[in-house]
Amino acid sequence: MANVFYLDVDDEITSAAARIRASKEPRVGLVVPPGSRIATSRINFRLLAREALERNRALSIVSSDPAARALAASAGLPAFATVAEFEADQGPATAVVAGAAAAGVASPVPPSPAAAKSSTGAKASRSSSAAGPARAPDLPPPAAVVADARIGARSSGASAPAVRPAGPKGRSPVRVAAGAVAVLVMVLVLGLIAAFFLPSATITVTPKIEAVTPIELSIRADPNATASDPVAGVVPATILTMDFTSSGTFNATGKKTTTTNATGSVTFTSINTVTSVDFPSGSIVSTADGVTFATTQDLTLPRAHFGHSASSGSVGVKAVKGGLSGNVPAGAVDQLPPGYATYLYTVTNPSATTGGTSTTTTQVQKADTDAAMAGLTKDLKSQFTAWLAAPTGLAAGSTAFPKTGVLGVITPDNDPTALIGTVQPTFELTLTASGTVTAVDQSAVATLATTRLQTTVTSDYSLVAGSTKVTIGTPRADSDAVVFPVTATASQIRHLDPDTLRGLVAGKSVDEAQAILAPYGTVDIQTWPGFVNSVPSLAWRLTLTVEGGAADASSPPSAGPLESVPPSTTAPSLAPSVAPSVGPSSLIMRGSRAA
Repeated sequence: MANVFYLDVDDEITSAAARIRASKEPRVGLVVPPGSRIATSRINFRLLAREALERNRALSIVSSDPAARALAASAGLPAFATVAEFEADQGPATAVVAGAAAAGVASPVPPSPAAAKSSTGAKASRSSSAAGPARAPDLPPPAAVVADARIGARSSGASAPAVRPAGPKGRSPVRVAAGAVAVLVMVLVLGLIAAFFLPSATITVTPKIEAVTPIELSIRADPNATASDPVAGVVPATILTMDFTSSGTFNATGKKTTTTNATGSVTFTSINTVTSVDFPSGSIVSTADGVTFATTQDLTLPRAHFGHSASSGSVGVKAVKGGLSGNVPAGAVDQLPPGYATYLYTVTNPSATTGGTSTTTTQVQKADTDAAMAGLTKDLKSQFTAWLAAPTGLAAGSTAFPKTGVLGVITPDNDPTALIGTVQPTFELTLTASGTVTAVDQSAVATLATTRLQTTVTSDYSLVAGSTKVTIGTPRADSDAVVFPVTATASQIRHLDPDTLRGLVAGKSVDEAQAILAPYGTVDIQTWPGFVNSVPSLAWRLTLTVEGGAADASSPPSAGPLESVPPSTTAPSLAPSVAPSVGPSSLIMRGSRAA
């Protein structure tokens, strides 16, 4: 039975060796496609032959590429053009041939006819003949045959024949030859190991930390916003509301006097013998000290006659002014209305006038209601100011901004104008109003600023953990919204792909590699042996590691317009690269891939 393994064009020799180790059957066929990297050097086939020998496997190469088959045959491996040819061949000696080829010696057993046929035309391959054992090209002669025989015997489980010395004081020529062969084999094995692993290089690249161009922007905390909008620069805000009440009892200071007019009657007398005289209603009579009365009816006195009594008549009067002054004694009213001759006419009050009164009461005046409104309003505003300093209902982590505070319309429980003129010693008044203030969670402002800063970082960079710093300036009120001037800064680190970097420097001199990798950060190149001044081109000889740079120490967001930040042009871009999820997180890359 046999295992057949198909290799890819890009498979390294390590992948092919792994297939040999994975085989469960003693016969192994490796199908090598045209253009395979393995088929570029005969040493690759020799190394595979040695691997097969160590694993006690009979290795054959299958390839449609004549050049690949020729290289395999030159390394002492059976080569076939098709898998069918390989499977049809049942040669018993392929394992021994592979072992001899890997060890660099001739095989004591001839290969199978099919293998020999497939190897024709390869200049470096010779098969065994009757004339004597064949040798692999460019390899040591007969002494190696002994070593191969011993290797073959060890692989098959048989023990090597003992060689006895020729005499008690001398060494057997066979033993001397065997020792020389052993030394030669060891040197050859060490040479193969050195050829496989030497020279080697280890390169460490530490990406440099670069400053992101700071951005300045204005972020608006709006109570009408329901979610943060990084594009518009808006975050939600909260309106806090509180009802305020102020009431009091106030004294009325207005005075109201109520009077009544005194009444009585007066008698007019005429001694005019020529004509009659009229005293119309409303005629004014008075006392000597000026208390005036008005007649309430018309009165006409006929002319007087000689030798007879004077003409007279009485009429009612009412004091012109209300109050106690209108109460005068009998005979006090003696002053005629203006225009009447005192030598012809007289007037008097036969009895005292009465009924004149004066009463004073307290009433509410406009000055009283104005003072009450001013006092209550001042108290409401004081309550509101105190609340703004420490508003109730403020969520944890939020800050209230007093400049956005608004005290609503002040409403009295009674119309103050309706109280004016009411007769009462005191009055009560109550004022109410609602106040509002805007509260903002400033962490949302810092988060939005960080998000905007991240949008300025190109896909081949990430922000360094802890490097983001958001400074919030003095906010200003815009109606019920709050506008924050913000400055955001951070550091960034480039994504570096180890495979891409390895491809840039493989086969270059150490100085060239330093110059090529310098734009990406700090470079450390170690070669072994130390005198080697070039970077190996074979992947398994070159270890390239990308170490994460130290995180930039920065302070957390503190409470203080938007610019586009161009991508960094300090070093060529590496592809492919995948941007991680943005955020203030570190990027630590360890991309070592050594075969």
